Amino acid sequence: MEDLPPSLAELFERAFRCGESDTDGRPLPSQWVQELDTLIKRRKTCSFDSAHVYYSQLAECPWCRIEDNGGPTFFVPPGGTTIVSADRLAVFDHRILELPEVRYADLPSQRLALPHMPVLRKPKDMPKLAWPDWLTLLMAGSWIGCFASVFVRGAAGGLVLAAGTALSLALAAMLLISKQARAHRKTKDDYDAWLEKAQQMLLRRAQSIEAQFGQREERFNRANEDLKNEIYLYRHAAENLKDVIVQLRESQKSDFLRGFLIRDDWRRIPGLNASEVVMLESFGIESANDVDRLKLYGVPGLEPETVMELLQWRRDIEPGFKFNPEHGITLNNVGATKELAVRRFKMSQARKILAGAKQIESLAEVGKAELAAALAQFDGVAEQWTSTAKQCRDFQSSRRPLERFINQSPAHILGAALGVPFVAMLVYLLFGR
Repeated sequence: MEDLPPSLAELFERAFRCGESDTDGRPLPSQWVQELDTLIKRRKTCSFDSAHVYYSQLAECPWCRIEDNGGPTFFVPPGGTTIVSADRLAVFDHRILELPEVRYADLPSQRLALPHMPVLRKPKDMPKLAWPDWLTLLMAGSWIGCFASVFVRGAAGGLVLAAGTALSLALAAMLLISKQARAHRKTKDDYDAWLEKAQQMLLRRAQSIEAQFGQREERFNRANEDLKNEIYLYRHAAENLKDVIVQLRESQKSDFLRGFLIRDDWRRIPGLNASEVVMLESFGIESANDVDRLKLYGVPGLEPETVMELLQWRRDIEPGFKFNPEHGITLNNVGATKELAVRRFKMSQARKILAGAKQIESLAEVGKAELAAALAQFDGVAEQWTSTAKQCRDFQSSRRPLERFINQSPAHILGAALGVPFVAMLVYLLFGR
């Protein structure tokens, strides 16, 4: 609406924004005639393309803007070819030359590093001895007694060893049933379970971020490579235009033939059965585009008659292909009026390049924003894990080392209560008697 005179824009508002019953508010035909006559008198011809006529008070041609942003070409004079001035092509040359190089965001690998458990700290003031601390100290004393049996002669040494073993088991039983000792073990187990679950979640999240980043980066690189190829075609249009048209035709034809799958039409191909369809697919022959004599001869066990039928099936499909020239140019245009064809190609190609450049910038910006959001979520979970790990560290640091070592789990307590006396017994049998 900004491309129209305000009075004419108002008529459009009145004509198309009122309700079905509000006919009185719509402009009269005479009002349309009056405003359109005024617009005709205040028209201006584009300096770049004489087919473009627009409101003279505008700073730029709106039709050029629409075309340059990837929109359609609305006005084509008789003869079917838009007259493109050299000046306008020069503007496009400059804009394409000045296109900035867009870089995709980097994924900082250190940001996805999994956090580690903090090292235990030695508290300034050790807590008072609690019941689990006394039990573990007595257990350690019983183990000393078991090893002391080596130095006691005769049957008394065996009695000392037996007494030390019995005391170790009794203290282990008390440690197992102690409410405070069980609370210590449960608190540590709860911390370990939560930290392990959160660590696995962080690992999966890091892998997901890397996978999604790789996919987005691959799309960006593919689009960037396509853009570079389009720029190359633009700059070498005069020399390679005929090859470009042929290439576009073959590319469209390949896309057309890929739409016909052998799996869908195999019943229409004499001599072909379902098992041969699977075999053809295993050799990469899935559509009419893949049906090639040399490829078919490379498939073992395929009868020559079947090969001929497949080739005939493709020949029956090919006449349905209609070339739709991407830039409105055919080989006939190139041969008859090459200069105009080159200009028209370059104009359309320039619009395509500028639209592609915007897409590249958009992909980079979206990729950067999505990566930042994903990393922020990862950092939030990592900070929560680190905070909980510090709480676990502080809890463990508040326990005395011996109690923390022995009172890890019921299995560890029983293993220590039996294992140390057993070792002492072996030493006694070897050296004590």
